[in-house]
Amino acid sequence: MARSRVIQSSLQLSERSGVNKNSANGIWNGTALRIDRDSLGKICHALSCTPGDLLEFVGRPTDEERT
Repeated sequence: MARSRVIQSSLQLSERSGVNKNSANGIWNGTALRIDRDSLGKICHALSCTPGDLLEFVGRPTDEERT
């Protein structure tokens, strides 16, 4: 039987991808300030996806948006 791609916790993300538990927790909770290229690669490999499937470029706010 094939293993499910569903991941239900940061611990499962860490275990399946090999990413450090603290890093996986920050990514899972959306509090990571940055994601190492190696970690992103491991997560993509574990999920059989590409970085574009996981990330969205938001960009910096313009001066008008900040006021």
